[in-house]
Amino acid sequence: MKNFWYRDHFGMGALVGAIVPIVTYLILESIDRTVMQIWNLLFFLPDDTQFALAVAGNLFFFRQFMVKKGKDRTGKGILMSTFIYAFLYILLFFILEIKFIFPL
Repeated sequence: MKNFWYRDHFGMGALVGAIVPIVTYLILESIDRTVMQIWNLLFFLPDDTQFALAVAGNLFFFRQFMVKKGKDRTGKGILMSTFIYAFLYILLFFILEIKFIFPL
């Protein structure tokens, strides 16, 4: 498993770049629902903000692989996944005008 993080592979970067925003979004969604229950709010963070913050989570991994470890192919895979998520963000929240990803 230790050698997995030292590989310089485009597919690994795409996988990391695809999984990190999903996990980050689920964490933000659970925090949001907990805060809503505790403070009796209608919503704490809108879904578009949560989605944008989740995609921004890729920045940490992108920097780690590109700058600190010098793994260019892995960083390019993360960047490609980030662009796909950014396109999905524009499609969902601006073109289709979806307000909630997981309605209450």
